[in-house]
Amino acid sequence: MTVAPAATPWSGRSALDGLTLASVASIGAGAIHAAAAGIHADHVGLTRLFVVLALAQIGAGVMAVIRPGRLSSFALIAINSVAVAGWLTTRLTGLDAIGGLETREAP
Repeated sequence: MTVAPAATPWSGRSALDGLTLASVASIGAGAIHAAAAGIHADHVGLTRLFVVLALAQIGAGVMAVIRPGRLSSFALIAINSVAVAGWLTTRLTGLDAIGGLETREAP
């Protein structure tokens, strides 16, 4: 007689499916932004931006690992799209509204 394994949150998911990979990448990006907050401590607004972005990325990544689904997928896409758009803006034009990002940076 064969006994089926108990269902787990990971049942039916491969070890590195798309959502898991995106979750890990978001958590990693959040950790990098948390470190960047310390490096840019001389610009208070920029530091706060990095802290908020780090918390959002780490939170969305953890949420997607714990409760995978459409909501967590949307949160990952939205938060990380904002991060990429902000990064592109700082490379193409700069952001006058945030101290430390007024001038365009080299890619």
